Amino acid sequence: MIPRHSSVPRPGAAPPPAQAREYFAVSFGSEGSRETDAWLRRLDPSIQRQHVAFRTGDDAAAAALQTRLASAVVGIRVVLAGPEADVYACRALALTMGAVDEELVLLMTPDGSRRVHCPHCQSTTATDQPVGEVVVCMGCHRNLVIYHHFSRRTATYLGYMVDAEEPAKEDAA
Repeated sequence: MIPRHSSVPRPGAAPPPAQAREYFAVSFGSEGSRETDAWLRRLDPSIQRQHVAFRTGDDAAAAALQTRLASAVVGIRVVLAGPEADVYACRALALTMGAVDEELVLLMTPDGSRRVHCPHCQSTTATDQPVGEVVVCMGCHRNLVIYHHFSRRTATYLGYMVDAEEPAKEDAA
């Protein structure tokens, strides 16, 4: 359960198509691609659009987004569709490239993947665990609780060591 005051994103239904000169859509996975195609079909057919599909939000997807945004002009809208982890990672990239939230359309698919930041080793761990559950850090192997704090800049949830409050146990050797 997400607390009432939380930075965890709460995406709603897909907004209606905004006025734009052109749309650049990036989708992740087959479900993200279907979601994007359905959303783009709602547009006026005279509006220019481009849809590029990727399996995940990997380096190739990031490069495609960077390349397109580097030459973008006023009036472009960017559609990102797929699992939360991929969509928010590319959203963070788009914001660093100068996009603003009003230019972005985020379409989430039901995949529960998320990225968790470890403050101990600075690693990011991908997981399907929901907020409030525990995940093992890929970097330092600590057990981290996925906390109700989401960084929109890094597109990660904060993890904290599950037993951080317990006193250290001395070795019995």
